[in-house]
Amino acid sequence: MGICFDGDRALFVDENGKWISPDLITGLLGLYYFKHFPEKKDGADGVLYDARSTNSIKEYISKLGG
Repeated sequence: MGICFDGDRALFVDENGKWISPDLITGLLGLYYFKHFPEKKDGADGVLYDARSTNSIKEYISKLGG
């Protein structure tokens, strides 16, 4: 896996140099945080994501409890 940083953005590529969708990365990060930090602090239970993301991110994070 490769990561390219461009200021405040990051682009991920697999072992073959193919681009990994940001939606997949957001889902993976959501899974990690809801699994390892299930307690909600100050009622916070959401995940911020880019408005250009697909509805699948909202649906997936909701299933995780977000």
